[in-house]
Amino acid sequence: MEKLHRDIKSMVDHVSVPTEKLNETVQTALLSGKKKRKLHIFQRPNLMASVASLFILAIGGILFSSFYLGPSEKEVHFSGNEGISYTESIFYHVSDAGLKRMAMEGMTKNLALESEDQGLKVILEEGYLDSQRMAISYRLDRTGSMEVIEETSISLDLYVNGKSMGNHGFNGMKTNQLVETGDVFQFETSEEFPEHPEIEIRIKSINNIEGDWSFTFDIEKKEEFIKKSSLASKEDHKGNYFSVGQARLTPSILVLNTGTKLKLEKKYSDLSHYEISITALGADGTVYLDHYSRRGGNDSYDLKAPELMINEKVEIPRKSNSYLYKLVPYIATYNGEKVGDNGYIWNEISAPYNQGVILETDSKIKVFEIKEEPNETIVYYEMDTLLPIFPIIIDRNNNLEYQAISYKQKDSLLEVTYPKVKDPASSQFLMYDASYEVFSDLEVEIDLK
Repeated sequence: MEKLHRDIKSMVDHVSVPTEKLNETVQTALLSGKKKRKLHIFQRPNLMASVASLFILAIGGILFSSFYLGPSEKEVHFSGNEGISYTESIFYHVSDAGLKRMAMEGMTKNLALESEDQGLKVILEEGYLDSQRMAISYRLDRTGSMEVIEETSISLDLYVNGKSMGNHGFNGMKTNQLVETGDVFQFETSEEFPEHPEIEIRIKSINNIEGDWSFTFDIEKKEEFIKKSSLASKEDHKGNYFSVGQARLTPSILVLNTGTKLKLEKKYSDLSHYEISITALGADGTVYLDHYSRRGGNDSYDLKAPELMINEKVEIPRKSNSYLYKLVPYIATYNGEKVGDNGYIWNEISAPYNQGVILETDSKIKVFEIKEEPNETIVYYEMDTLLPIFPIIIDRNNNLEYQAISYKQKDSLLEVTYPKVKDPASSQFLMYDASYEVFSDLEVEIDLK
């Protein structure tokens, strides 16, 4: 894979849904580059399947979540299996921030189950269950002469306490990654999902080769579940409106139902996108950057109409155990060009990984100081605080990206925490050339305690 190159395409990949109910699924990945450098997105959208209903996927938020390492990592072990570090967890390496944190905190169950047929072994490694989702990590081990194509499709039947929950299809996963690093099946659950269910997974086909890979195991649902309605709403003097109608929170994920009405007083380009900034507030003044993994809604999404009206379900993997969140809608307009039907190239703004450099964005960002700590990197910025969008630290030589985890206000500076930068000499700061219209009068705060 060429350094940091990613496919920019519309895709229906890696989605588990009841196959007979599949009507439409849309996943649009957006990325860009200042030197007109084309980036290819190999995104793992860890999309959840419903055991009762189908979700329609919409544009995701910030896409760089593949290299999250939390600060002050500690050696923990999977429940029920002493001696296995979370760093061996498939959840930790390939999942979203919420499941990654569950692995780090020892909240997953070690399964260690294998089933072999047609020259292909399937290994289930870990399980996690709460009142919003069930996640099962797995990997493939080719033991015979069966040809494994570049992209894998898997069809399986799910049973809960002996009751069929339908057929589910998972498509588009890179086969070599399934063998080398594994992946995760995800299913949507609900508050009515059994507390101690017996789960049966019957994989019926892999790459259209029929076989029998069956697994039976029990798993305990994590108890914490908070559900609140009519949480917050704001309207400004222009008649713009934003609301959070319902929230459902578990240890690993926050699911919000939001409503937005914006009067669009100017023309927006094809490179303009409606987004929601979501941050979690810590007790010590730390603000965690909790980006959503999926947004879905049935309403139209048209920034060229006189008015935008959209009701969405927003899913936010929880990087922290915070219960206090701030949300504000905004419109980002990128400089770049459209490629094909659903692809984009955004212009890059980059700077050396050094103290004192300035990124000439819509509002200037100055790197005041860089501190390399044992388990994290801290960067102090002089910048506008209206919207917490920070530079990405990229290492093209080693194919690594580091996204900001959290920040604090330190006098006139913002103290921003990143994962530990492994090779500062080959790293640089990167932003995308964009302007932001923030509807600050619509900012809402929700308290889920």
